[in-house]
Amino acid sequence: MTSSPFTVKNFKLDSAAVMFQDGSSTAIDPGQILQVEYREGLFDKFLTVTITLADTTSKISNVLVGMEQFELIFTDTINGVKFEFTNDSLNGELYAYNIHDKQVIDTGKVLTIELCRKDAIDSMQKRVCKKYENQTADQLAGDIITNVLGNKKKGVFTQKSVNSISFIPPNSRPLDVLVWARNKFIGDDQKTVKSEGKYTSAGYLFYETYNQYNYVSVDKICGQTGHKCVFTTGTGTSSGGDVNRIENPEFVNSIDMVHNFDRGFYSGQIEFFDITECTMTTEKYTLAELYPTWSKIGTSEWLPSMNSPALQEDLKPVAPESPAVHSPYATRNMMVSYNKELFAGSTDTKEEDAEIFRQTVLQSVSRLGIFSNQVLTVTVNIGNMDLRAADPVLIEFYDSEGNIDEQHSGRYIIADLTHLYTRREDKLKTYLTLTRDSFGL
Repeated sequence: MTSSPFTVKNFKLDSAAVMFQDGSSTAIDPGQILQVEYREGLFDKFLTVTITLADTTSKISNVLVGMEQFELIFTDTINGVKFEFTNDSLNGELYAYNIHDKQVIDTGKVLTIELCRKDAIDSMQKRVCKKYENQTADQLAGDIITNVLGNKKKGVFTQKSVNSISFIPPNSRPLDVLVWARNKFIGDDQKTVKSEGKYTSAGYLFYETYNQYNYVSVDKICGQTGHKCVFTTGTGTSSGGDVNRIENPEFVNSIDMVHNFDRGFYSGQIEFFDITECTMTTEKYTLAELYPTWSKIGTSEWLPSMNSPALQEDLKPVAPESPAVHSPYATRNMMVSYNKELFAGSTDTKEEDAEIFRQTVLQSVSRLGIFSNQVLTVTVNIGNMDLRAADPVLIEFYDSEGNIDEQHSGRYIIADLTHLYTRREDKLKTYLTLTRDSFGL
């Protein structure tokens, strides 16, 4: 029987092997592996691979106790993309950190094994407790990934920050240090001409993709030009259409006003307490001032359901034709303690350093929050391992008359992706969680 080229298997498990604690190793028959799942995401510190294994002889399942080394090579045969996790590859081999759902079926067993790279295991075991002095974002990430963890990957893709920080991690896990610091940096693209030289955006994201570690500003991710792929909800009458067709689109979050108010994404007030001088500084922010200056994923400059009528000084609404602004009231009050000595080195004076630090924390609340203002999940029925977290993709939604929905269509950023192959379907699918901060094509 002859099948359409895009209904046959689009995934190949090239090889698999495991090395046990006693140093012995064995090859795994690809036929034993019922499922392979690869995942990476903007809010995940490290990538993971999960396999479901059918062990009819129990020679593998009976001796697995955790920390075994697995070598895997698998390929997206349509896009020609190969993922290699071996001792000779830049990613290295994978380590078993979670073994679960073990079922006994007749004389054999079926079990699920979750795997990660050595860097992730090292980060779980190591601790960082040293002083970092006047560290920019790229310097901090470079030290953690290269020196502390001894990274084997091609490198670390980092973005220089306009500010530097000095601090001592309190016996923190290496990767957790980068996550802690991500809302304390302003990227070199977050103080722009559009903002008239003001700090109106801040915040970094740290994540691992197949090729590299990444430590970059939210605005760099949102400000990418073009798109990696075009996906459509159309029926896909041609082979190319089938490859680019998405299924099960669901907006799991369009706008959650209550959540956003509670988290202070639209407006807020932060009390900064200097623990050495015992002084308090109050800073306020509103999205009406910040939003127009950002590099956004979509094209629109407005978030209609977030705005309230413009208010006069006596708090009475002005004429309807007046521009809408956001409420001047802080929807969230926060307290942050800091020490000028710990956040010094960005400028020539500690006072300016303290101001930069306050603005960094202040602006990152809105920027990181609104980044996930809209969340869309889709299934790419013909999987694509060429996609990476942070890639921009173009989504085309069509209405009942065949026209493109100009509000929901447009560019999105891949926040999370899972490549999933199951032997039952004998097909690779890709599951995407997409996000964006604005509407429009």
